[in-house]
Amino acid sequence: MEDSKLRSRLTGTAAQERMVGRLMAEVERKIRDARHARSKRRVSSVTSEGKVNAFERLLRVLVVELGHTFKTCDSIGEKQYRLFAQWTMDAGLSAGTLGNVHSQLRHVINGVLGKGVTCIKPSAEYYGDLTRRTHICESSKAWEDHSLVDAEGEAVTPESVRARLAPFSEGAFLMLELCHRLGLRAKESLFFRPHRDVRDGLIVVRAEGAKNGRRREISLALLPLAERVELAGVLKRCAELVTDPDGTLLNPRALSLKWVRQRRKFYYWLELAGITKSQLGITVHGLRHGFLQRSQEHLSGQPVPVHGALSRSMVTELRPRALNAVARLLTSELAGHSRDGIGNNYYGSPFAQFRQSGGTKSEWGDALRWVRDVERGDVEGLQKRIQQLSDEDVALPDLAARIIERAKLARPQRPYA
Repeated sequence: MEDSKLRSRLTGTAAQERMVGRLMAEVERKIRDARHARSKRRVSSVTSEGKVNAFERLLRVLVVELGHTFKTCDSIGEKQYRLFAQWTMDAGLSAGTLGNVHSQLRHVINGVLGKGVTCIKPSAEYYGDLTRRTHICESSKAWEDHSLVDAEGEAVTPESVRARLAPFSEGAFLMLELCHRLGLRAKESLFFRPHRDVRDGLIVVRAEGAKNGRRREISLALLPLAERVELAGVLKRCAELVTDPDGTLLNPRALSLKWVRQRRKFYYWLELAGITKSQLGITVHGLRHGFLQRSQEHLSGQPVPVHGALSRSMVTELRPRALNAVARLLTSELAGHSRDGIGNNYYGSPFAQFRQSGGTKSEWGDALRWVRDVERGDVEGLQKRIQQLSDEDVALPDLAARIIERAKLARPQRPYA
């Protein structure tokens, strides 16, 4: 249900509208002043707006539909949320919408309004199995791991599939190359400006293109040398195609074109080139899967879960275990994920892989301690830790002692999981 449809359906009396407006002004101020969960970074505008819209949905259901009155937002708790949850199920909202709204409202009520972590319980308490979704990849979606066959039954390579797009649009072809070599989402490659977003050893991902609305930087030093050389050629072609400093690959002259229109053109060309799930069994997002899998394996020197089990030495020795843990976090930061567990959706469950390879829970916990002194979002700190663990001359006991001391001083809210 879109917000405009929600307001038109749940429009109350003048008194009810004043109450909703007063309560929304109160909670909006609290949400925008809140810190991001588990970090010191402020909430992005996209995340804030989602939580504001979810809370307005809650208020309109309680005030307009169910006839409740509230003096302040602090009056809303678990009892009121349970009534709202029942209404949403009766209204027939989709499982994805229920899960997203529950996650947003749980953070607002428990955290922003200060009700405590036990006020609004996990979604299963209110929706049962209706919102249960798994974020663990069981089979690879990367193009390299698919047996690609064209309409004539001939085997084709991922490179030749991407090249199909060049005759239709050079810009669209270069967008696929950026998705493949930098792990960008389709929208992020659509907003990429070759003349402004390429800096000394960094690729800037603009906030307006990012899914979470937060700007990030991708360090090219973290890529293998061969990939950096190939990427340099792609970036040169991007700069030659785009004529305006503010231009993008599908809008080289920086005209006033809405991104929705450009996105429609991009996917239209994909369909013409046969790059669809129905035709080849792949999607553009599969290029991002491949990048994150390659990055994790390059940084850790170990296979990702969807590519097999770990060797015995990778489980029993401390250095490979710690290296794997740090690499997962660095890969997550490169992808722009605020929760490192989302990486499981791209390369499988590292914990399940570790246990199946003979590791214990205690050994798994020991590996996580190697990043307790690194703040979330600190890509440089994670990169430095990778270098320390990759240096065979570094004495691990001395390094571990320094990590423990820094972790005590930093007192992070919780270690990476």
